[in-house]
Amino acid sequence: MLSWREALAILERCDAKGGARPFSITFCTANPEKKTGGEIIHYDKAIWHVRGGRVKPRAKEAVTAETKGSSTGRWSRRIRAVDSDQIRRVHVHLILEINGQPIK
Repeated sequence: MLSWREALAILERCDAKGGARPFSITFCTANPEKKTGGEIIHYDKAIWHVRGGRVKPRAKEAVTAETKGSSTGRWSRRIRAVDSDQIRRVHVHLILEINGQPIK
């Protein structure tokens, strides 16, 4: 089982040139404002979608609930299936599995 922090680290991995590395992901959709969601989505090959296409390695910082700032930005990431142009924002607490490993 992976922790939330380990899940974010897998999403944010990059290759030597700064390109996002693919991963498989299963997550649940939810929109509390519209009271919709509950659909389980699985991508065999997805990447973290970053504007400009390059991932900048982040400084090592603890990502905790007490961290100040936008909770949406800290706990959600934009992902895209490799074979699609559709970009989805996924909250880390709605991720069920990454690379076949469940999230605790």
